[in-house]
Amino acid sequence: MSSRPQCSGHLAFFTWDLYDQVWWYDKAMHVFTTFAFTLPLPLLLYDRILKGLDKHRFLLFLTVTALGIALGTIWEIAEWGMGQIWGDPSLSEPRLDVITDLIVDAVGASLAALASLKILQQRLSRRSGEAATERQEKNSVRENALTQR
Repeated sequence: MSSRPQCSGHLAFFTWDLYDQVWWYDKAMHVFTTFAFTLPLPLLLYDRILKGLDKHRFLLFLTVTALGIALGTIWEIAEWGMGQIWGDPSLSEPRLDVITDLIVDAVGASLAALASLKILQQRLSRRSGEAATERQEKNSVRENALTQR
């Protein structure tokens, strides 16, 4: 997935000051960006670090959601800092905007958590199917070897 369309969209909205004209764009970008940055992590780390999806689904959901909320919080702090440095009052936004941004970040992170659980479950099902097929093949080879004796 390329980030060029997203970056182009952000640039266009900044350039023509469309953030104030299209009220929902900022919230949609928060959901999408949080989803896009949060989803890959459990998919990349599951085999290396995380184990036991069947026992820890809720924990994985909470961890991925918390990660997305943390990323959104870091973004809001950075946005506030840029507003302070550059003296741009639009970047030092009122609390309501920050709170709603964090809420939609939580929505995006929750969606990423649900999507990662589904993808990981599909991976595990495919692997267990492959393992069962491999066991059957080994058993049939053994049976054939025994019957040939």
